[in-house]
Amino acid sequence: MEWEGKAHSLADLQKDWKTEAKEKTSTSIYNYSKFGGYKQQQAKATGFFRTEKINDRWWLVDPEGYLFLSVGIDCVSIGEGLNIRDYNQRSNMYKELPPEELMKRSRNKENNNELFYSYGMWNLYRRYGENFKEKAQDRVISRMNKWGLNTIANWSELDIIKTNRKAFLLPLSGLGLSNELMGLCDIYDPTITKVIDDCLKNTTEPLKNNPWLIGYFIGNEPAWLNQEARLCNVILNGKDRPIKTKLLKYLKEQGDTPEIRKSFILNAFHDFIQLTNTLLKRHAFAQNTTLDEAVALHPLDVEWEAILSEQIIDELDCKQIVEEVNKCLDELTPYCAGIYRMSREEGLSNKEIAERLKISVKAVEKQMTKVLSAIRTHLMNTGYLTFIFYALLFLPRK
Repeated sequence: MEWEGKAHSLADLQKDWKTEAKEKTSTSIYNYSKFGGYKQQQAKATGFFRTEKINDRWWLVDPEGYLFLSVGIDCVSIGEGLNIRDYNQRSNMYKELPPEELMKRSRNKENNNELFYSYGMWNLYRRYGENFKEKAQDRVISRMNKWGLNTIANWSELDIIKTNRKAFLLPLSGLGLSNELMGLCDIYDPTITKVIDDCLKNTTEPLKNNPWLIGYFIGNEPAWLNQEARLCNVILNGKDRPIKTKLLKYLKEQGDTPEIRKSFILNAFHDFIQLTNTLLKRHAFAQNTTLDEAVALHPLDVEWEAILSEQIIDELDCKQIVEEVNKCLDELTPYCAGIYRMSREEGLSNKEIAERLKISVKAVEKQMTKVLSAIRTHLMNTGYLTFIFYALLFLPRK
């Protein structure tokens, strides 16, 4: 495959490297503050990231008080491109391998007794020499400055995060989210409080004085989303455990309908979020800060990427965003808007919509892509994408 500017040799790469090294990069064109906030407007500075509702719109506020729109990418790292997997099974594919000694020194990673090769790491070494990791990290930050990226998001390299030159988010793991429960936590297990508390203590306490921390992610893309009835079946048909006992009692008292089953799962997840936030307050606040002060000063507690449900949207105070979505839908054709409402308001799958309208699933998917694109554009133009939970509106249905 060819494209304009493609490097075909080491000499081409070296030429590109020299050109990039001469570039002067900064964030001045974006008018960013030290932490990546917009200098055009400043609220109260607290020394940490926080949220505040300003002019009826939710904002992130950076440690210096500047309004902050998180513009970031996941998986920020160095040398992760062009990794070789299962070399022993496909050795004929490679003309030349990275030096084995370099791979041992730079990665020190073995996979089933097979050395882990990385062309990306090799190229960094060839570009920068022995101190390539530090220089490559500098280049990462320089590129982020040039591109206007102010956030290092999920699953990124800790060595880059620890340089404290960009605001960052971290995923929380070890919170009792179970594969056996499709990524849900058995919040009714009497041991779960200690499990979550120990995890938060070990993970968050070392960062509680770090002003570059925006907040934490949990529950990324849970498998049970829009599959609540299925998860209830998994629980009921599975081994005896506290959440099974609780579900049986709930269905007996409330009745067994798809809506009741969905509400049970959403309530369990909501209780999990609330417990996590409560325990987080023990460990994640800055030292010498009282609890009342901490509520005002602390970052976002826990942010989650999970649920499109009226219950949780209401709790997140997203009514303004819902109103804007409805305005956008009113501007679309009734056919296109109707498909969106069947999906989001009636909870129908693409297949069920196709059967109702007597069209193909592909036709439904095409219309959903069209309407979601229109909503994203509308929210961006009106400024509502500044609200960090906007992603709740765009979770796809299978």
